[in-house]
Amino acid sequence: MAAVTGVRYSDTDTSNIGIDMSDTLYMISPFDVPLLQLVGKDSLASPCVAVKHEWLEDNLRALDSVVVTLGELNNATAALTTTTCTAGTGVQFRINDIVEVTSAVGVELIRLTSAMSTDTFVVATGGRGYGNAGTGLAHSGLPTLKIIGNVNLQDAGVGASRSTTKTGRFNNTQIFESAVVVTSTLQAIKKYVEQNEMAAQIERELRVAWIQMERTLISGKKVAPTSTVAGAMDGILPVITTNAYAKAGAALTEEFVLAALNDCWNAGGQPTHIVSGAFQRRQMNKFLDSMRLTTRTDRIAGSVVDTYTSTFGTVDLLLDRNMPADTVLVIEKGRLGFGPLRDHALKVVDIPQTTGLKDTKQLYGQYTSETRNQAAHAKITGLATA
Repeated sequence: MAAVTGVRYSDTDTSNIGIDMSDTLYMISPFDVPLLQLVGKDSLASPCVAVKHEWLEDNLRALDSVVVTLGELNNATAALTTTTCTAGTGVQFRINDIVEVTSAVGVELIRLTSAMSTDTFVVATGGRGYGNAGTGLAHSGLPTLKIIGNVNLQDAGVGASRSTTKTGRFNNTQIFESAVVVTSTLQAIKKYVEQNEMAAQIERELRVAWIQMERTLISGKKVAPTSTVAGAMDGILPVITTNAYAKAGAALTEEFVLAALNDCWNAGGQPTHIVSGAFQRRQMNKFLDSMRLTTRTDRIAGSVVDTYTSTFGTVDLLLDRNMPADTVLVIEKGRLGFGPLRDHALKVVDIPQTTGLKDTKQLYGQYTSETRNQAAHAKITGLATA
């Protein structure tokens, strides 16, 4: 062993110096899964008992449409023979329906004088301007159509029937899986923190699994399972098609939110929450800017909007780091569900080993989700993020 002369220094004599290590582990853990907590981890309307999870939806027969071919509606008195409505919606109308026609010119009532076999309106002379001596309006653009009622004589016969059929909806189940492998040596040796390394790693993987489930609930895309293809579930965003607004880089405004709430309400929904990431939440906080009044003595700056109230009800704002940065989601909580396949909730199991020198745990769960009556929800996408 070499002799040491002179001063002894800590940077040269390190063999017997203990490592300065805190007994606290500092770790960043963005674990929050607010949407999953809101919806619930076992909130399916009925338990899932098949890899294709199915349910039924129905609605009232539609009473609204839009003119796509103006035809004789640009003449104040002409009978209608070439005016058409949105393709496939002509079946909504019956003989003697009173239809409100609204355009930039004004509002006119017409009475359908013949049954519609296609999307073309048949209105005889005198059916225009109903209740106004047969005087209509010379409309422009593409007017909206709204059935406001139906008139019949006191001894009228049975009219044509109109009804809806139930629609079968489904989602697939998706298997979420991970594994933790720890050697017996690592498990046995003394450590500064987390003496039980297996338990510590399992806890982390469970958190990761819930984050993945949250992200799938938001953005997952349905894939049918086969013997060679793993099944995947639809999230909420891909299912919403009726009230879907692509904004092509526009900044979020209060009017965008109001329009989405309005359309959900028109469809019969009752939105309860607006879900967004941090940037869009900051934009919503600015809704108060035009009404803020401060004085020279005010020493606190900023604003936070947690609840938004409008004509269409009160909704809570939910901040979710898993949401796409350019997207705002409007939801009705009662029409969403998430849950496991029967006996397949997230669990941890032991995996048999070929050696005693390591231990393996597998985490797995099989889940699906329900986005029921998608027209009751809305999404605003493509928003500015800077």
